[in-house]
Amino acid sequence: MPSSLSTSNRMYFVTLHDYGEDDLLIEEMTGQEAMSQLFQFRLRLLSERDDIDPRRIIAKPAILRTETRDIHHMGGERHWNGVVSRFQRTGRTASPDGDSVYSYECDIVPWFWFLTQHEDCRIFQNKTVREIVEAIFEEFAYTDFRFDLTENHPSLEYCTQYHETTFDFISRLLEREGIHYYFRHYEEGGETRHLLVFSDNNGSNPALDPDTVPFDEEGHTEEFDAIQALALDQQMRTRKVTLGDWDFVRKRLLREDTPTVLSIGADRDLERYRYPGGFVEPALGKYRSRVIMEAEESSHMRFRGNGKVRTLAPGHTFTLEDHPFDEFNIEYMVLSVWHHGRNNLTGNGAPSDYANEFSLQPHEVTWRAPLSTPKGLVRGPQTALVTGPAGEEIHTDQYGRIKIQFHWDRLGRYDDRSSCWVRVAQTWAGNGFGTMFIPRVGMEVVVDFLEGDPDQPIVTGCVYNGVNRPPYAPPGPGPATKSGIKTLSSKGGGGTNELLFEDKKGSEEVFLQAEKDLNVKVKANRTESVGGDSNHDLAGKQRIYVGGDRHLKVDGASTMVVKADLMQGSKGDQELLSEQELRLLGKSSVRIGSRSGIDIHGGMKLVMEANTLISLKVGGSGIVIDPSGVSVIGPIIKQNSGGAPSAASAPSGFSAEKAQGSHGTEDGQVTDPGQQLQAQALRNAALAGQPFCAECEAARAAYAALMA
Repeated sequence: MPSSLSTSNRMYFVTLHDYGEDDLLIEEMTGQEAMSQLFQFRLRLLSERDDIDPRRIIAKPAILRTETRDIHHMGGERHWNGVVSRFQRTGRTASPDGDSVYSYECDIVPWFWFLTQHEDCRIFQNKTVREIVEAIFEEFAYTDFRFDLTENHPSLEYCTQYHETTFDFISRLLEREGIHYYFRHYEEGGETRHLLVFSDNNGSNPALDPDTVPFDEEGHTEEFDAIQALALDQQMRTRKVTLGDWDFVRKRLLREDTPTVLSIGADRDLERYRYPGGFVEPALGKYRSRVIMEAEESSHMRFRGNGKVRTLAPGHTFTLEDHPFDEFNIEYMVLSVWHHGRNNLTGNGAPSDYANEFSLQPHEVTWRAPLSTPKGLVRGPQTALVTGPAGEEIHTDQYGRIKIQFHWDRLGRYDDRSSCWVRVAQTWAGNGFGTMFIPRVGMEVVVDFLEGDPDQPIVTGCVYNGVNRPPYAPPGPGPATKSGIKTLSSKGGGGTNELLFEDKKGSEEVFLQAEKDLNVKVKANRTESVGGDSNHDLAGKQRIYVGGDRHLKVDGASTMVVKADLMQGSKGDQELLSEQELRLLGKSSVRIGSRSGIDIHGGMKLVMEANTLISLKVGGSGIVIDPSGVSVIGPIIKQNSGGAPSAASAPSGFSAEKAQGSHGTEDGQVTDPGQQLQAQALRNAALAGQPFCAECEAARAAYAALMA
């Protein structure tokens, strides 16, 4: 480097990729380091070279070194390792001898910073926070990290990164789990590196080297850098943290709380209540409420100071010595450091300087990062596709939940692992009653999110698309008057159950189809009223059972045609009545039989006619009438010998009043018809010329078979 820039009294050095320490000299350095935050150092650089190429520097390693007063600490040096995230050419400036030199500026950050430039939408399932972080780092081939965990962190069933940088995603997961991080800069095998350390406790924090730091108002002693000023800052904090959530499986409200251990403000009833708390297991809710409470408590007491101790590093511990307040001479953990240093290259040989500001916490107090990283929210409903195992058309669980894949999910395979089980909103949902429509694999569904939380999706409906077309959509623009429900047989399709409503004026219709069976159960009354015709086409058998009375009234004619046998019987009386003429005709024969007796009564006359034979038989006596004459047969034939004929019983009267039962009609009564099989049996015997007893036996057998 030319002599126009003073190289004497230099305290800070930087090595950039492809450029040595003498190519770019540090004029000024500022830097910030903090627990669970990315460090950043901004360097103002001077050089006589005007050909510094940012493309050879950005995203490449960088090493920042500073001298310390303690020669035992890494040979009297402290260094930071990182990568260059920004490089800027700022112009020219004058050196002390009047020559022009070129000024530059660059930022040095950790490799973890790169994840602030990476944003994604993806889902992790059944992984712990540690496993999620390890999976992400593996994608980027990051290996310089370590976990020092003592708590039992649960596996997360469903965890979504949604429109947030990967750095923010990891940060909020760590904050919720009570895991913090810090960086350790070290040299290994001649190579300077930085290690990202994750921890959920204070027990594994490393100590500074040396592990004691003096207090001196000058900022240093002859051998050591020192702390110049230290102040204790204490603040009021809440008294209790309570988390609430809802367990839909057990249908119960969950609440877990953690009270503070601080005594300040004990007379104040202060509480932080948060819902939802993101838990369904009480133990997890208890742990998360404790993490939030410990974050509150750790910010209750802060030591803030300044000095010249260049070795202060977040996450490291030290013991303070020589402070005039004995209660300040305790072990601390460094929380944050702000560095400022100058080389004074253009300051006519003025010495370099260094100063810092810092915050500390007593090491015995558990430190938790505040839950400050917001979760990416879904700002409105989305649509997704229903998924399931290969070959399955319906995939659900005992709660009617389904699996889905969002359109933004680039890693899902449209199978039964595309998401967690997602609840489906129904129009009605009670204990064993309600509606139930399970969206099927391949359907497009509308998904909303409880409080916009991407980890809590809920299906609110289904939508049609260019592949899944509506069943009743008109072929072109125009009114769609058809509404209804149309299902599809599963598996394989090919059949439907359907309830259709046609509302077209003049063509109104309700259509019901059962692809196979239709079962209707009415526990009380059923009423049907048909204003026009009623047609029933039955391809198979029909069985009707009536537990009580049956009334049938036909105002017009009634026709019943049976192509095979017709059997009609009654265990009580049966009457067949007509207010006009009653005809009973059998093309071959008509048979009437009775076990006890048959009465035939004609109100005015009784006519019996046969072309070939009329036969009357009682025991061994009988009368036979045929075209040849009349034959009277019997052991004794009596004529006007004092006997009297029996009178036939006339059937009861009949009035065809209205039958009971339908909307818009009056109730009436129908007399139960009596049994007439006996008379029919006599007619059959006379026509066929068979003995009456045989006919009666045949009628009895037929009747018994009918009543069995």
